[in-house]
Amino acid sequence: MDKLFSITTELTTQDMIFRIIISMFLGLVIGIERETQRQPAGLRTHTLICVGSTLLMLISIFIPQHYYGIYNLDPTRIAAQVVTGIGFVGAGAIIKMGANIRGLTTAATIWATGAIGLAAGSGMCFIALISTALVIFILFFFNLIEKYFLSPSSLKTITIKTPSQHYNLNTIERILKDKNTKIRSHNIESDYANRKITYELIVHIKNNTAYDEIQKALKKADPDISSIMFRDL
Repeated sequence: MDKLFSITTELTTQDMIFRIIISMFLGLVIGIERETQRQPAGLRTHTLICVGSTLLMLISIFIPQHYYGIYNLDPTRIAAQVVTGIGFVGAGAIIKMGANIRGLTTAATIWATGAIGLAAGSGMCFIALISTALVIFILFFFNLIEKYFLSPSSLKTITIKTPSQHYNLNTIERILKDKNTKIRSHNIESDYANRKITYELIVHIKNNTAYDEIQKALKKADPDISSIMFRDL
């Protein structure tokens, strides 16, 4: 436990192995939370980012220590480049679907995981552990606060498949509005060869809304609907 509270001035092989193992565990914890939320950047991504940033931090410390007096090196230069590079990875986790943007929280966790890896690599293992606990607390408990206290509705995806060419988005929007459900973004795919239209809608739906009532209203407007699926975002 002493290693968690102390920072050694001389970086040994044992210290480096210990810090990499710690960072792997911390990245794994955050990655598991993102994986359970079915995010594109999940367990492996967060673990690799944390371990990789730790390794880069260790390199930036080791080189000036090992070559002391030969080169005038700044141990913070590599760490600064890690902060810049993490931004590109985070940007790749952001997905734009119509008016809806997904992945901002995952991008933020990628950035935070990189910082945790740098902290572990620099020997601040206890601070890295506390930071990981705070990240998990924010992701889990703040999500509950947003869901149950700040917003009476949640985001859902509704997928509607129908062969009808006369069924249109205005009809769907009217029906959903009557059921206290608002369309946030939409995507329409038409397969004229097989006479099939697929509507994929991201909606704000009230938490107390009965899904079977929405299904009945949609099918009443178009009896030819082949399937209606609801998914959590």
